[in-house]
Amino acid sequence: MTMHGGCLKSFVNGLYQDKVLRPAIGSLERMVGSIGDLLHEETYRRLSFLWNETLFKKLDGLLETGPTEKWTRHHWLCSPPVANTAKIINETLDKIKFLKQMGVSLWDLSMLSANRRKRLAGIVRNNTNSYLQRISTIRRYPLLVCFLWETLLDTTDSIVVMYNGYWQHMFAEAKKALEADRLIIIKLQDAAVQTMAKAIELVTDETIPDRILRKVIFDSQPKQSLVEALDTVSKTSKSITQAPQFYLLRQYARFRHFTPNLLSVLDFDIAFSKDNFGEALDLITQLQSGQKRKLPESAPRNFITPSWEKVMTGNQQQAYELCVLSTLKDRLLSGDVFVKLSRKFVDFNSFLISPKYWRQAGDTICQELGGVNIIARIDQRVEQLSLLLAPLSKLLIQGAEIRLEEGILVVPRIEGEDVPLSVKLLQEQINQRLPQVGIVEIIREVDTWVNYCGELREGSSARGQNHDALRYAALFGKACNLTLADIARSSGLEYQSLWWVANNYFSDENLASANNVLVNFHHKQWITDYWGGGTLSSSDGQRFPTSGKIRNAQSLPKYFGYGKGVTFYTHTSDQYSQYGTKVISATERDATYVLDEILTNETDLEILEHTTDTHGYSDLIFALFDLVNISFAPRLRDIKDQRLCKLKGMELDYPQLKFTRMVNIEYLKK
Repeated sequence: MTMHGGCLKSFVNGLYQDKVLRPAIGSLERMVGSIGDLLHEETYRRLSFLWNETLFKKLDGLLETGPTEKWTRHHWLCSPPVANTAKIINETLDKIKFLKQMGVSLWDLSMLSANRRKRLAGIVRNNTNSYLQRISTIRRYPLLVCFLWETLLDTTDSIVVMYNGYWQHMFAEAKKALEADRLIIIKLQDAAVQTMAKAIELVTDETIPDRILRKVIFDSQPKQSLVEALDTVSKTSKSITQAPQFYLLRQYARFRHFTPNLLSVLDFDIAFSKDNFGEALDLITQLQSGQKRKLPESAPRNFITPSWEKVMTGNQQQAYELCVLSTLKDRLLSGDVFVKLSRKFVDFNSFLISPKYWRQAGDTICQELGGVNIIARIDQRVEQLSLLLAPLSKLLIQGAEIRLEEGILVVPRIEGEDVPLSVKLLQEQINQRLPQVGIVEIIREVDTWVNYCGELREGSSARGQNHDALRYAALFGKACNLTLADIARSSGLEYQSLWWVANNYFSDENLASANNVLVNFHHKQWITDYWGGGTLSSSDGQRFPTSGKIRNAQSLPKYFGYGKGVTFYTHTSDQYSQYGTKVISATERDATYVLDEILTNETDLEILEHTTDTHGYSDLIFALFDLVNISFAPRLRDIKDQRLCKLKGMELDYPQLKFTRMVNIEYLKK
């Protein structure tokens, strides 16, 4: 299992699951190898319309350094951005410029499946220049073509994410500056009010004759102090109500470091055309590129929000440009503006099945989803709702734990059960009998039972006798958040060897496979049945602060103060095994990622029901879970404030709750 180890392993596992007797490993290797060669030849043939000597030279040039270059273009394109700064955004935009100059944006690779393109691109990303130069041209050129195409899509997505992150950072700085100025203004106003209060106190003192009142006031409060106090009150009364957008104007020059480049490199398309934002985007593109000098009086304004409208009274052109750039950021995230050559930020309709194809293959698609008939499923859910409304009304009228109080729905929290004293005593006795074992021993001992380290490998064989020790040490460092340099100093192992093992073995795919082995072994133990059957799971996010330059780290003052951090979103079964983990931005809603690890679950756990907290819930998630035949049971906070909807055109006996929306069932069936 060397070159085709991954394919051979998948083939063997498939034979084992189908209970088919396999031939000898040597025969299987030859079969898999021959299939792989045929696959590469077919890929080369399908891309033959691209092949010419000019392209071959460009592709080979990716793997070579120029006379003035330190790194190859291949290494440069593989290096991900590490921060959301203007400099790095420009450097990333340079990659898109380079790819467009190579003609990548004009290619049509639809004859290759998306998974095939990603797989070939991954081979290029995970191997060195020398390795790619050694393989045959029939393999190398399709690999590099798919790598360039996938890099263009991924880099475009990165740019949009970085642009959003840059705005979040700048807006956070504007809010900090606003708060700092407000504190200063409040202090100045307090001092001015105290000065004027003393003068007013003298004016209202009837014991002071009018003829000497002016002299008494100036003796107590110098005239200059009173003038300054009056000036402070008059000038700062409006400043304290300013919005952060006023402070963004101070950062206009920092935006100009990269926004002209951004607008000229990315091709934006407008999906929401009910206002004139498209015209505004074209206008500021011309302004920032220098094609136009001044903002015309007839500039489009229908999209401007009230908060930005207040800023337009000052430097109107700069405020207008920042308003358009801010709206562009918001509409890219909402899908109202999209980028053609992207993976995440393309036209939303491209993710949907076309109406024509749905009419032709709708039944087949529903069968692939487990035989789901959408119309029948909707009718079934409507009938189920009608049957549940009467018991719900009766329950609310009874006024038990779940009840109505002055028209407000009250659902009390579920109280936890007290642990009996006998259980606590038993727990202490068990803890006293458990041996004290070090983490390193646990890592090694569990591997002898499970062989999870068998998944932490690559195609080549081990380099030395202490290869397993290097794997254990690197895994220990990753688990305890220790640097490889610290592990090398404390263990006596070579740093370069540790780095090689961690860099080549600890890929996301390998770590996921090793975790699946552990979860499956844990699931088979008899004691886990006392905790649950492995059919119920939950997911939640944990926020951790970060240091250094991490691109998806975001500011969240509630958790990180003035720093940044990320969220580890984990999926845990009722047997307390974590079958999925994903690192996401700390500012994104958990609900976006609830289904990811469930749909990609490759463990023996059969998840039938899933629960989350309020952050993992949205109305759409209920429908998506229903499509994959999994129950979704979130624990919602402040359920009385949730939006309740009635079914349009259907007379049902609803309880005395506050309904705010209507759902058109017939529209959903279409």
